[in-house]
Amino acid sequence: TRISPRSKLCMVSDTAIASAERPGPRPLKVAARVLRRRARRSRLSPLTAKILGVNILALALLGLGLLYVGRYEAGLIDSELQALQTQGEIFAAALGEGAVIDSFGEGQRLVPELARQMTRRLVEPTRTRVRLFDVEGAMIGDSRLLRAAGVVLIEELPPPDRDPGIWSAFYAAYDWIVGRLPRYGGFPEYVEKPNAAAADYPEVLRALAGETARAIRQDRARGKLVLTVAVPVQRYKQVLGAVLLSVGSLEVEQAVRAVRLDILRVFLIALAVTVLLSFYLASTIARPVRRLAAAAERVRRGSGRQMAIPDFTARGDEIGDLSGALREMTSALLQRMDAIEGFAADVAHEIKNPLSSLRSAVETAARIEDPEKREKLLTIVLEDVKRLDRLISDISDASRLDAELS
Repeated sequence: TRISPRSKLCMVSDTAIASAERPGPRPLKVAARVLRRRARRSRLSPLTAKILGVNILALALLGLGLLYVGRYEAGLIDSELQALQTQGEIFAAALGEGAVIDSFGEGQRLVPELARQMTRRLVEPTRTRVRLFDVEGAMIGDSRLLRAAGVVLIEELPPPDRDPGIWSAFYAAYDWIVGRLPRYGGFPEYVEKPNAAAADYPEVLRALAGETARAIRQDRARGKLVLTVAVPVQRYKQVLGAVLLSVGSLEVEQAVRAVRLDILRVFLIALAVTVLLSFYLASTIARPVRRLAAAAERVRRGSGRQMAIPDFTARGDEIGDLSGALREMTSALLQRMDAIEGFAADVAHEIKNPLSSLRSAVETAARIEDPEKREKLLTIVLEDVKRLDRLISDISDASRLDAELS
């Protein structure tokens, strides 16, 4: 049985539709791919995550780098030592004038009790610890020891607790982070001895030799620094003892803490602005790309001619160029499909005419018994066959040339 080309086309279309509707591996893969795309659209866009990650990482590295503020802290320590040295020179000068007696036969000497009283008066307005050493290197006074009926040791109280609440958690997190930063490397350990002598402090030995000396030690138990300055007590250039002034790094750490907290506040504000700007930037990039991808998916899966691609050409950037290219591509695709459908209709019409002539000639030839007329009908049949052959050859050449031009 002969089947017309239109019937063949209908049969092929029905077969394609049936195979598309039949469950198989390809529809399952397509469905899985669609589900994955919907899942990606429902969560944070990968492009948005990348923009956020890059911007926040650069800002975080800057913020963590500013937490060190090493030079600022070193400058504060140097200023504290300079102030301590000035204070020690004042104490030494006062002791050299008021706590020294010149006895006949013994020469000049430092009076321990008088020196202790003067030191206690001088040190009251300050937070400095002062220790006195005689010329032999023995400690004869300590501002933390009150000598009344007995000996009373003065200890510095820790700072009061901060206000509870969210700021307490913030300060705790800050202390945890700062505590893990490398700090105070290379300083010798500070050891508190009950019966200290000049030999326990190299700076005191240098002061007894007539030099002003500084030292920085680390109190590992408290995690603080101890700054010390030793100044010689002199009268007429004769060294009669030494004054050792020491102070903790509380004020330095408070100043550094204030600077760090200011930096953190600025960092948090900058972080918030960066996150908002990153979301805005991602929305101007990721959202149009998503819309273009969804429109391309509709074009691929759709069967109609109303396939609108979002127009972003007014943006004047790469996304606008992509939108314009997709719109032009879709328009060219639709024109191509219309041309193919028109070409198929013209081919069907051109083939239908010789086929109708063939059918009429064959039906007529079956009824005519005159050989002469039958010969004419066979000639017509042969001409129609040749015409069909030429049409098919022309259609093949036209399709090949059109494909090459495309």
